Amino acid sequence: MRRRGRKILSCDLLLNYRISANPAWQRASVRFHDHDQAPIATPSIVILQIGNLGVESVKRQDYEVPIEIGFTGRRVEAVNVTEGHPSELAQAIARHVTATEQRVVLPAEDLDPGNRFTLLILLSGDSHDDTVEITGTLNDGNFVNARRLPNRKVHAP
Repeated sequence: MRRRGRKILSCDLLLNYRISANPAWQRASVRFHDHDQAPIATPSIVILQIGNLGVESVKRQDYEVPIEIGFTGRRVEAVNVTEGHPSELAQAIARHVTATEQRVVLPAEDLDPGNRFTLLILLSGDSHDDTVEITGTLNDGNFVNARRLPNRKVHAP
């Protein structure tokens, strides 16, 4: 049961897939390249959806610690914000998202209840467990794993 006034951001890991582990991709003519056009030997793709499940808006000043997505043993090659609700949200996130070698850092953006956006992240490197670590802290709120909430998804209002 949600407490009145709590801010709840969710992260839903939709896909964490090692492309190089699939024999069909190894035979295919599709190849992934980095920004310097060098082939990515062990590509993987992660798709995440971040959304506001709470009853209150999350404001920029509510982020105590920015939302970061980490990939131990894998390198971030590219990040794309593929969709947003509302659509302007995707553009706002895309303008300010940053990536380091093993992390994606999301900007502190206002998120009204039901707002959400989806990230497509291309990685390289071979990790033993393909862990995706998501961290972040909100004032008077929680950052939750959507897969652990029974019958809960991020929905438009």
